[in-house]
Amino acid sequence: IKILNYIMMKKNIFATFFILFLGFSLGAKAQNSMEVLKAQKEVLKLNTKLNNLKIDLQKEKKDNEKYAADVDSYNNSAEQSAGKFSSSDDPKEAAKRAKKAEKRLKSAGKANDRLLKSNRKIEDIERDIAKLEAKIAKLDHQIKFDNGKKEKENAEEEE
Repeated sequence: IKILNYIMMKKNIFATFFILFLGFSLGAKAQNSMEVLKAQKEVLKLNTKLNNLKIDLQKEKKDNEKYAADVDSYNNSAEQSAGKFSSSDDPKEAAKRAKKAEKRLKSAGKANDRLLKSNRKIEDIERDIAKLEAKIAKLDHQIKFDNGKKEKENAEEEE
C-alpha cells in the first residue's frame, strides 16, 4: 500500500508539472503572437502616416515650383526697375521710380522668404519620411524574425 501510494504521488506530481509546463508554453506562444499582432498594427499606422507625409511632400514640391517661378519673375522685375533711374533725371520721376523699385525689391524678398521656407519644409518632410521608413523596416524585421521563430517552434512540435 505504501508503495502504491508512493507511485500514485509520483504520477500526480509528474502530471502537475506536465500541466504547468504545457500552460506556460501555450501562454508564451499566445504572448508572442499578441506581440506580433501589435507590431503589425503599429506598422499599418506608420504606413498610413508615411503615405500622408508623401502626399504632403508632393503638395509642397508643387507649391515650391510655383514659388520658384514667382521668385524668378520678382527678381527680374526688381533688377530691371532698380537700374532704370538715375539722379540726373527729373527728381520727382526718379523718386517715383525709386519707390517702385523698393516695392519690387520687397516683393522679391518676400517671395525669396516663401521659397526658403518651402525648401526647409521639404527637407523636414523628407527627414520625417526617412525616419518612418527606418522605423517600419525595423518593425518588419522584428515581425519576420518572430514569425520565423514561431514557424520553427511549430515544426519542432509536429516532429
